[in-house]
Amino acid sequence: MKMVLPTDGHRSASAFMAGMQDTQGDAFWLLKAQGHWHGGIHLFERFAPDAVYRPDAPKGQGLKSMTDGHIVAYRLNDDYLAAAYRRQSFLFSSTFILLKSACVPDKAQPENGLDFYTLWMQIAPLSVYGAGDAVTAEVIASALKVRRDNPAWGWVREGLPDGHQARGHTAYDVYNRYAAPQDTHTLLPRHSVVDILAEAAFLLESKAAPFVYARVVAVPEGAASGLSAGECGWISGQGAHLKRRGGLGALPPLDEKRPRERRLQPGGGPGERGGDTGGGGRGHRPSGVSGLPHGEPHHFCHLETFSQDSRLPAFVANRAGVSAGEALIHSAAGKTRYHHLEREDRFMAAALGDDPLPTVEARFTRQSETRRHRAEGKEWVYIPRERAWLAAEEVSVVHQFDLAKRGFVLLEQQDPPRTLRQTPGEGWLRRGFHRLAELARQNTRDMDSLSYIEGYQRLLREMGLGEEGQISGDALWRFLHNRQPHIQNQVQRLIVKHHSEWLHDGLSALWRAALDEQAKHQPDLARYNREFVDALVWMREVPEIRSGEALWHLHPIRFLEAISERNACACNRDITLLEELCAMAPGIKAALLEKNLLAFNNAFSVFEINTCISKVHLLAQILHESGGLIHTKEIQGELKKI
Repeated sequence: MKMVLPTDGHRSASAFMAGMQDTQGDAFWLLKAQGHWHGGIHLFERFAPDAVYRPDAPKGQGLKSMTDGHIVAYRLNDDYLAAAYRRQSFLFSSTFILLKSACVPDKAQPENGLDFYTLWMQIAPLSVYGAGDAVTAEVIASALKVRRDNPAWGWVREGLPDGHQARGHTAYDVYNRYAAPQDTHTLLPRHSVVDILAEAAFLLESKAAPFVYARVVAVPEGAASGLSAGECGWISGQGAHLKRRGGLGALPPLDEKRPRERRLQPGGGPGERGGDTGGGGRGHRPSGVSGLPHGEPHHFCHLETFSQDSRLPAFVANRAGVSAGEALIHSAAGKTRYHHLEREDRFMAAALGDDPLPTVEARFTRQSETRRHRAEGKEWVYIPRERAWLAAEEVSVVHQFDLAKRGFVLLEQQDPPRTLRQTPGEGWLRRGFHRLAELARQNTRDMDSLSYIEGYQRLLREMGLGEEGQISGDALWRFLHNRQPHIQNQVQRLIVKHHSEWLHDGLSALWRAALDEQAKHQPDLARYNREFVDALVWMREVPEIRSGEALWHLHPIRFLEAISERNACACNRDITLLEELCAMAPGIKAALLEKNLLAFNNAFSVFEINTCISKVHLLAQILHESGGLIHTKEIQGELKKI
């Protein structure tokens, strides 16, 4: 399966996660600072400004569906909801979209796939998208035929009735009653902007096809057009031809024919990878509730991936032995690094004085990004991120779907939660901290690492006492989300089976005790929290979700990145393969390109050069001005070899 990132502006999943670290969005993964379970991550506006929907944005900003799939449930708010606290109303959204996807690594073994769900929660309500009588759209085809009402006798302007698209039709249906609007033999050019006033399906060459009746808002300057600004006509309504930018067009296809009661609705349309999925909603909670200083207003989206597929343990362990996808080279920590002495064609151990410089952490490197060389009677492998060579016998080949070998760990909490305060005593958390403590012991690179070893040991001792309230939620949160890279990598690869937070309302046993206790001291805040929690729950209303069972929670970025196909396109990501750079810059020696690969990627990032064509354009300019990376001359300077 293929994947895209949920927002624009990042070159890779690793860059996306690195950028998120300073916003605490990923630090909501599995646990909030109060010590409560939390099954997803938050995309905050200050980290991902493109996540906020702006209809006038030049790039059509908003959230993007990460995978293909189909919508199984959604809930739309007409406008922001409000919950009262003292004399102030705090706005929030309970709008959500639930998308179901499937990953089948080997088409010959469909039984070894995995079904999973992606939840976009607390996205902006309909009022933000301007959902009204007119929806704005842009022509993305090279041009669209302009059509007018069909003059055929008996023509029905409303088109085919619901449910009749797939039925057999008479000749009268095809040529009269439901015939497509009449072709005017003129065109509406690419990038024209229109307001959609009506939509209908008609018969085109005996097959049902979507059309829209639109009023032209703007036509590209100098382009010939069959309609001028302000004029109306029929054009194709296919998604491949028309990009909706406002109203319900800012959301994936939903069952728009249902009465707009704004309650939870089952079903919807297909979810297309990269398609619009609304925008982050505005959140504003009383100070001390939101986890943000002073409870300031902000835009965000809760993003969550979970599965109730019984095949998940076997899928992670790759019990079927699936070898599809690109292989990876696993290099462990503590292995000797070598430098290649090219003239002598031999390898020398890397050292600082008499002290060796071994690898400091385990890595998984795409096999295509490594190089192999045979010298001194043995095989050597170059690991780019180590900037060093390792002996081939010190590394191993791991298949893409060997997820357990790649560090994904299953943790289970089968018992349903009884109170909000029970999290420190849950088995999944203790087992997770044992794993993190083990990692800390394996990475004693500095005094900071040593302090974490002691901290994990102390935390596990306190958790072993089993006394409710013994450990603060903040302590759990800090040790789960410490900033050491090897700890972050592992936490993001934890797969936890836990009951969902979207199941329990304010009257449930989970919340009742905490809210009743809070009501004794802060009655206004308790009423606010109850109203807020009640507005967000939804899971019991979706028959497809077995809400009485614990669900497997997967990191939305790291897990989907691990199972997705490599994107052959170099848009919005680093050029990681030397072969890719050689294809972009033919005729240049591979050694020169490899020497400058990091500099090229840095330049692409700094100057926001994100598309394949713009990268090729810059490379062509650099190669031309440097004589193929051979020499350069500064203004009034001397000619120098690179």
